[in-house]
Amino acid sequence: MIDWDSSLNEEQKEAVFATEGPLLILAGAGSGKTRVIAYRIAYLIQNKGIPSTHILAVTFTNKAARQMRDRIETLLSRSIKEMWVGTFHATCVRILRSESGRIGFQSDFAIMDEEDQERVIKDALKRMELGSTWGKPASFLDRISDLKNEMISPADFLNRFAHSKEEKQFARLYEQYQALLKENNAFDFDDLLLAVVRLLSDFPDLQQKYRSRFQYVLVDEFQDINRPQYELVKLWAGGHHNLCVVGDDYQAIFSWRGADVRYLLDHFEKDFPGVRIVRLERNYRSGPKILDAANEVIANLSRGKEKRLWTEKADEQPPLVQCETANETEEAHFIVREIDRLVADEGRTYRDTAILYRMNSQSRLFEEVLLARGIPYRVVGGLRFYERREIKDAIALLRFIVNPLDSVSLRRILAWIGGIGQVTVDRAFERGLPLYEGLQQIAEEGSLKGKGRNSLEQLRAMTAGFRLEGEMLNAADWLKRLLGESGYLNYWEKEATLEAQTRLENLQELINLAAQYSQEGSSGQLEDFLAHIALYTDLDSLVEREDVVTLMTVHSAKGLEFPIVFLVGMEEGIFPHWRSAASPEEMDEERRLCYVAITRAQSRVYFSWARQRMTFGMRSAQTPSTFLTEIPPDFFGEKPSQKSLKEFDSGSLVWHRAWGEGVIRSWEGEGEDAILTIFFPTVGEKRLILRYAPLTFRR
Repeated sequence: MIDWDSSLNEEQKEAVFATEGPLLILAGAGSGKTRVIAYRIAYLIQNKGIPSTHILAVTFTNKAARQMRDRIETLLSRSIKEMWVGTFHATCVRILRSESGRIGFQSDFAIMDEEDQERVIKDALKRMELGSTWGKPASFLDRISDLKNEMISPADFLNRFAHSKEEKQFARLYEQYQALLKENNAFDFDDLLLAVVRLLSDFPDLQQKYRSRFQYVLVDEFQDINRPQYELVKLWAGGHHNLCVVGDDYQAIFSWRGADVRYLLDHFEKDFPGVRIVRLERNYRSGPKILDAANEVIANLSRGKEKRLWTEKADEQPPLVQCETANETEEAHFIVREIDRLVADEGRTYRDTAILYRMNSQSRLFEEVLLARGIPYRVVGGLRFYERREIKDAIALLRFIVNPLDSVSLRRILAWIGGIGQVTVDRAFERGLPLYEGLQQIAEEGSLKGKGRNSLEQLRAMTAGFRLEGEMLNAADWLKRLLGESGYLNYWEKEATLEAQTRLENLQELINLAAQYSQEGSSGQLEDFLAHIALYTDLDSLVEREDVVTLMTVHSAKGLEFPIVFLVGMEEGIFPHWRSAASPEEMDEERRLCYVAITRAQSRVYFSWARQRMTFGMRSAQTPSTFLTEIPPDFFGEKPSQKSLKEFDSGSLVWHRAWGEGVIRSWEGEGEDAILTIFFPTVGEKRLILRYAPLTFRR
């Protein structure tokens, strides 16, 4: 049995035991909200006797969903495999697999990623006979996504907002894009949500079915929901109002992707009368000085639900450090040297440290210095495993045999399978049919011969095999079979290069991942594995036990924690970002983002800024961030001593990424523009501009 008293504080117990009716849990950073959700679900099952099949828990990442399920199963000492725990998108995929026929889609639909969507929008432009000069596909897709976040359909846009010729043209493009998605039996990410909103709104029997199933609904990270997600919450819980939402408006940082904090601040209490509010303000993560700094920054927010974090933990010394450097190069060198010192002198590990920045572009210098110094690191948000060419080709094979209407995947296959060129593809596409059907018609007319006919027959045989044996083989078995029968493995084996060998190793890893997916208790079916891949994010692959320094944007760091955080580029125009200056709402979001960054740290935060920085190709003077100046000076410990790059004179040792150790013979100029003459035993004397040289300076 669970010992509730010793496991939860008083506010957490109030949140766990208030099971009936609407509940808003305002959970500050590090206040144990995941624990509260897990214990609340365990209480519903163990003490209230609610079957786990009648509980829906919605999270915002796949990783959080896995952790949630694991914690509940540990508390209950049994499996809850039948309970729905997942992201909004994953939950909607499950519903659509059963119900999509109501809106004209087959259950084996595909889910288009960003690259696939660009292909579809290009096809839409081609069908409308609009050239690429009319606009960039990515821009059209961003605008379409914004409209979908506001639940504005092509017809709505045409009737209400399209007043100019260009706007009417865009409305038709939006309509054509949607038509092509349906022709491909595919959804984009936004439509996964909108399709379920439509199903539950237009079909009362389905609304009743899922309201009856989900008698208790819990939603995490409620500050980050958008309009379609809020509509889903209302549809799921509208009958019984047994709805628990957990959020923190101080951590609302995703308005740029459609999230609207007003659903937490305003709408929830209006739409669900009698809401009970519980505040979780005790922090279990950070030291008191770190929390005081975060509280000082967020105190200047223009609007929010007040809460002030506190803790009974003691500070490690020093908890807050401010670092002022001459320029961004010195900033990177200082921080990397400090990481080395923390490992050598304080017994820290590399995985204890994270370098957080406002913009992805800031990572470059830190990567170069870490690499030159031989310190292991990872960049969260780089090229994902599932975005590599060979992985996307393999996934295209899987998607096509499941869903032969998927013309986007078929185009990708035809690019390497051979025998069917672009002219033939265009002829098939012009028939207004799914590409596979168009090619079959051309073959039946006798226009497709030789290798092209053989390639099409090969694809037909593979899809026919799947229809016969689909239920008998799991995803890993299908993947191995398709990579062999299609000739794709042979395609790379024949190339016999180091790059090709790497691609083959990545394909083997994909097979391993498919096997692992089946072994972890998932269905193992190909459709489910493809949905799992489509909804995967780079944070899901984060291995927190790996002993490396983590580099990531503050946005990506949401939900994570590290003993030591380096918050870099704390300058006006960098953080807060220059675009926020003219908008109070955007400035509020930057402030919340800073609050999130500070509260990632358990023991220490380094705030670094540079007096000069190269921006937009020009070197400019910088001033400390507004957020940094809002933290009282006496909060900070003694400024760390820094060894200026200028102090490294003739005779100093350096390390070059390619040429190894060298000795400085002379130094001309100052700062990044300095020219160094260095002797390397491996290549002789070299003159290098400091800004561009991948050097590490040794004491």
